[in-house]
Amino acid sequence: MKRLLKRLHNNGSNEKGQALAIVLALLAIGGLTIATNLNYAVTSLKGSGTVEQNMKGVYAAGAGVESVLWSLGKDVTPPTTLTQNINQMAVRMTTVVTGNYTLYMGGLEDPTDKPGVLTISGNISPVGGDRYRYIITLTMAQLQAGTIHVEEVGARLPVGYTYDDSATRSDGGTIGATNPAQTQDNAQAWMLQFFWTAANRPTLTEGETFILTFYITGTGDVEGEYAWAVADPEAYGIYGEVSGGRYQITSTAVRPTDNRTISKIVADAMKIDQGTNRTMSILSWQIMK
Repeated sequence: MKRLLKRLHNNGSNEKGQALAIVLALLAIGGLTIATNLNYAVTSLKGSGTVEQNMKGVYAAGAGVESVLWSLGKDVTPPTTLTQNINQMAVRMTTVVTGNYTLYMGGLEDPTDKPGVLTISGNISPVGGDRYRYIITLTMAQLQAGTIHVEEVGARLPVGYTYDDSATRSDGGTIGATNPAQTQDNAQAWMLQFFWTAANRPTLTEGETFILTFYITGTGDVEGEYAWAVADPEAYGIYGEVSGGRYQITSTAVRPTDNRTISKIVADAMKIDQGTNRTMSILSWQIMK
């Protein structure tokens, strides 16, 4: 470019026509370049605006999911819309019950086809040093004719704790030399399973309670534990200290001006009932749009 301009300067007045043509060509090229850059800038601004709107839609749809979770945790009928627009968007929600569950050996067992005749609870209390007493209590939850036969009682220990090789039954029955069976889950927490055969299994009739007591040792938070029982599997099945319902929540953020869906979130959640405590937990959270 410098060489071209120098040449134009040195050619003198006889080549003014040629210089004018070249200048006009340069202006034309510059105009094309400016137009292209302006078009790119406009496209970038539109793209930034779309991204910002989509993010606002995600936040709005997320607020809808949180509203449903709060309602489920309080045993209140979940709302289908938010009373106020979020980020200038209307939010609509649907909630579908996908089933019930009982936490057993680290997995979710569906207990919907089994009558609720037993309740189970576990309690951990310190007894000195790094030793704790773990008490599991089974109680007849409703009057039921006949006898319930307990075939298994199990517990997940807190992470960092181990079984202390001692256990007693409230009815004085046999624990068994091979009890409990011990495995570890993915978090390296010990799972204990006390098994009984037909000859020495615990039994419960109307109004009775069965208590299993053992000791654990370890350090750290005494959290994340839960207990379960298996009683006459074909008739009664699995009962867990941690149980509840499972739900699928769909929340959609819509722009009111044209009813266009800006964002859609589908979340799977479960209600955790453990004694008198109730919390909601998210299993999955998918941004569909």
